[in-house]
Amino acid sequence: MHLESIYEEASTQQRTPEELAIDHVEDDCGHESGIECQNGACLDHQCHCNDGFGGCSCEVPDENECKNRPCDVFAHCTNTLGSFHCSCFPGYTGDGFHCQDIDECQHPDACGINAVCHNIPGNYTCDCLQGYEGNPYNGCADIDECSYPGACAPGAVCKNSEGGYLCACPPGTTGDPVQGNCIDVDECLGAPCGPGAICANIPGSYVCSCPPGFAGDPYRQCEDECSSSPCGKGAKCENLVGNFSCVCPTGYSGDPKISCTDINECARPNACGVNAQCSNTEGSFTCSCPGGFSGDPHVFCQS
Repeated sequence: MHLESIYEEASTQQRTPEELAIDHVEDDCGHESGIECQNGACLDHQCHCNDGFGGCSCEVPDENECKNRPCDVFAHCTNTLGSFHCSCFPGYTGDGFHCQDIDECQHPDACGINAVCHNIPGNYTCDCLQGYEGNPYNGCADIDECSYPGACAPGAVCKNSEGGYLCACPPGTTGDPVQGNCIDVDECLGAPCGPGAICANIPGSYVCSCPPGFAGDPYRQCEDECSSSPCGKGAKCENLVGNFSCVCPTGYSGDPKISCTDINECARPNACGVNAQCSNTEGSFTCSCPGGFSGDPHVFCQS
């Protein structure tokens, strides 16, 4: 065995596994390029050069211009053999030496419907508008706030709208429909019914009615039933509680709902006294003693 081989074997036995692995990687790079990796480190079959060197095997002295930061603060510097290259970061535009933010919100389809776009350095975000929910990048849908318990005050009516909702007290009530409550209004305090009518307050409204013995439209006027002359000709109307009655007056007869006619009392036997004369009048009659007679005509007239 040659002395050189003995020294090489001894050297190999004294080296650590990590050092032997590095030799293996360097040998691997050498096999790929045909030249051993110099002034750098071999990683994944590629030679990564130390600062100040370049080339496939880092064998060429090269100045790393990127160390002087020649590019824009929003650009990436790539060193090349004998030169360098600047490229703007994603979300920026320019030549690498001067980069400016791209306003993605200027694109009409940057966000979905019912969403608002916020431009930020190098990027953008989307948020659903107030009253909407969903994925702001695909589209936001209206929230039905009225489906939430307690959206409005007790007794209030909730009406959903695009991007919001409205609380209102129903007709006949008043109050704060959002934070307070809705209470009934006593409309009868304003005397809304017709003359002579009775007003009754009910939740959210009121009712007008004519009192017993009166008729008509309670929202306009209530009148005594007899005021409309419901009885027949010559008859007398008598108002009762909740009703009325038609009667023929004294001295008249017939159907009081149709007509009352005068009674001829003189046609009755003995309407007047003996020898007296009877004269019929409307609704009555008179008795008188004829000429040459005297006395009480209702009893006896004497000559």
